[in-house]
Amino acid sequence: MKIAIDRVESLEIQNEYRNAHCRNADFLGSFSHPDYPGSRDWQIHLYSVCDALVFATNGNPVWRYGDHEAFDSLVEIYGIDIEEALAE
Repeated sequence: MKIAIDRVESLEIQNEYRNAHCRNADFLGSFSHPDYPGSRDWQIHLYSVCDALVFATNGNPVWRYGDHEAFDSLVEIYGIDIEEALAE
């Protein structure tokens, strides 16, 4: 679902992409940690912004291109099917 960049759940992501003149993001879903279902502190949100995948977390964002090991770790821990998320 295409959203305005100011609706992204991370100020750091918003600022990064405003500076790159990207005004929209694709929201690809919210995911709960399997050990903490329903906890907003453990929930992550996946976005595609200017063709870059990024997780908004309760801390710093995790970029696929910047730290693929951390990104892949979140995918594994949360049981996310990236291909399925991209297809929706």
